[in-house]
Amino acid sequence: MALTIKDILQLQSLHGFQLISGHKGLSRYVTSAGILDYEFSPDVDYPRESAFEKDSVVLSSLLFAKDNPELILPAVEQLYASGVSGFAYKTVIYSKLPEAVTKFSEEYEFPIFCFGKDTYFENIIFEVMNAVLSDDTNLLAESTIKKMIANELSKSQVYFLSKNVSLKFKEYAMGVYIKDSKGDFCVDTDRHLKNFYLNRNLNDKALICKYEDGIFAVLTAHQPKQDSFSLILDDLLTFLNASDDSVTSTHQSKSNLAVSCSNIHLPHEDLDLCFRESYFTYLASSAEGRNFRYYSSIGTYQFLISQRDTEIMQTYMENIINPLKERPEYFETVHRLVLHGGDTCLTANYFGCHQNTIRYRLGKIKALLHLESETEQDFYAVLAAAMRLYLIKEVK
Repeated sequence: MALTIKDILQLQSLHGFQLISGHKGLSRYVTSAGILDYEFSPDVDYPRESAFEKDSVVLSSLLFAKDNPELILPAVEQLYASGVSGFAYKTVIYSKLPEAVTKFSEEYEFPIFCFGKDTYFENIIFEVMNAVLSDDTNLLAESTIKKMIANELSKSQVYFLSKNVSLKFKEYAMGVYIKDSKGDFCVDTDRHLKNFYLNRNLNDKALICKYEDGIFAVLTAHQPKQDSFSLILDDLLTFLNASDDSVTSTHQSKSNLAVSCSNIHLPHEDLDLCFRESYFTYLASSAEGRNFRYYSSIGTYQFLISQRDTEIMQTYMENIINPLKERPEYFETVHRLVLHGGDTCLTANYFGCHQNTIRYRLGKIKALLHLESETEQDFYAVLAAAMRLYLIKEVK
């Protein structure tokens, strides 16, 4: 469940919090914490409207209002207008707030707390963000993600997840699965997760979670434009120390890192598709040893992956592949032909032979599989579907 003010008051570092006003606002959601330092100083020109995150708890020593208590009310009003969930001040300068502030707090159900000098901002922020991370981790456990990928969650369950994770979705969302085939990238996954929740530049645009030694990210933006999501993804890859320059969408990848993206969806209705499509894109990339990058590029894998474990598809694949495996030269010819998109010239170049040699082998394979009546185009379609099913089954 999404954390509330009431929930985080159970954290150890918040035990010293004393509720001053805004008693009816304890059910406000909390997704982050921040510090109010100089933003409301009269001699500082700062974009206050965007200084603090929506659904955050803001901490302050009220140093900006030293000797000027009249500055406190406008600051609290601005915090409320910005969507902040609650405010807490350390009693180093003011032990009591102006009556106008507490009156505003009560009227708008905006919780205000005070806490003592021995409680440190850093400890509060660390505990709050750790609690948010734990809550997201519980909501998006590997077992839950697996069910989304397998299309085993109802629409109401998907909606519940989308509404209760810490990321407040904008109009559109896209899923990304990031994994290094050699595992090097995933060594610091836990550290990445903890640091991510403290990164203000990203945690209002994305959410990340672990899955099978990789990282799932859900990105959100106001416009259904690929460019908007690409900018967020570039920031995320930089944060993860994974340069996007190291990945290409061509047939051969320049690194072991796969970055696999879903289509753009409505988050509350189709959050599961963000996970399913990006993971299917990763599986297709792994099957062919290249990075397709986008779900829209994986072609027949879109339905082959979801049907790979059905009895009818298993039988179809075995009827084609098993005879080929008894003739390794034939199997490898079909394998490379499919990886080269049916191009006999590229396949011949791979083997260092003439194109007619590949065509001769294909004629023999046609006879072996009793598919002599098939046209060249239909014959390739039969081979491609069977080989892709086989390659998917081989992905670990």
